[in-house]
Amino acid sequence: MEQVKKSLIFITLSRIKSLEDKSIFSDLLNCFTSNGYDVTIVSPVERKFNLGTNLRKRDNVSFLDVKTLNIQKTNLIEKGIGTLLLSFQYISAIKKYFFNHSFDLVLYSTPPITFYPVIKYLKSNKSICYLLLKDIFPQNAVDLKMFSNKSLIYKYFKLQEKKLYMISDYIGCMSKGNVDYILSKNNYLDKKKIEINPNSIFVDINKQNKVKAPNKKLRVLYGGNLGKPQGIKYLINAIKSCEDIDNIEFVIAGNGTEEYLIKEWINEDQPLYVKYYEMLPQVEYENLLDSVDVGIICLDKNFTIPNYPSRILSYMEFKLPVICMTDVNTDIGRDAEHNAYGFWCETDDIISFKNYILRYKNNHDLVIKMGENAFNYFKNNFDVMNSFKLIDNHIKKNK
Repeated sequence: MEQVKKSLIFITLSRIKSLEDKSIFSDLLNCFTSNGYDVTIVSPVERKFNLGTNLRKRDNVSFLDVKTLNIQKTNLIEKGIGTLLLSFQYISAIKKYFFNHSFDLVLYSTPPITFYPVIKYLKSNKSICYLLLKDIFPQNAVDLKMFSNKSLIYKYFKLQEKKLYMISDYIGCMSKGNVDYILSKNNYLDKKKIEINPNSIFVDINKQNKVKAPNKKLRVLYGGNLGKPQGIKYLINAIKSCEDIDNIEFVIAGNGTEEYLIKEWINEDQPLYVKYYEMLPQVEYENLLDSVDVGIICLDKNFTIPNYPSRILSYMEFKLPVICMTDVNTDIGRDAEHNAYGFWCETDDIISFKNYILRYKNNHDLVIKMGENAFNYFKNNFDVMNSFKLIDNHIKKNK
């Protein structure tokens, strides 16, 4: 008898055109497809692209592109309205193309926190609803002073947060710090449904055999989003503190709402020890990773929630030790120090940052050793197959 395939529907705010691009979501979904799942991906196609709602198939994966308002890189009013409408637009599209279809696994991630209506619509007796918690909202918005925890909008989003957590059979958190935070702030949750399921990607074992040759200069990379959560003003101040160090080069690659701060600084000061690239194609970014020595993680100092930026995975994959500049609640830097692949300081502690830069610059063997530690920790803890098995085991137990 032919085995019945298990089915998965992934609900996301990210626009996913194919599963060829390397990312935490594409790599995880590729694991499901290669292990016998029928995969359907529901993602937005914003009105600026002038495309309608459409179902397409590529490499045995169904892509349901849903026409929405602009929700990325647009004004706050349209982004807010677009985000609130998203679930209902998704429900309408799913009803059209998957009417009376039930899924074994309903997989979704934050942001946004407002996916409750579509998850409620999709939830059936046979389905497991699994939340990949990548964003703790609305508290992160309060931390960034976007609105007050006494405002009506905060109370609305807290209600949506509770509904989404409650309807989820399991919540996969990025780190132990995330688990501890969620349990401490939401005592109505059953501890058994909360687990560590970190950001993860495919591990390329060929990189185990690669040894970085020393650069003439110490090349330090910040790659990724340049937005408010990333504390770009602090990043600039930290880099400025190193302007008197010889034979060093900082490389910034990325874009976002705060990229103008980088551009203004470079245009005004013209620092010769800094290079800036806007968001690079995947191949070019990997070539850049291959050419640098150290990676930087930076977060706004006011966060009370533990974040775990996924960009650290590419640093570790390319054997880069790290410097993590974060708030005191985030555990990414403590993990790096405890496992000897990086240093941690508070976001505004530029003296410690500069000292860590000097330690790397003056000891190439330390860079190599900590880079090897980074790759080994990455290989053992951030392999996407581990994330797949964790979720798949819940499906198996439900049968």
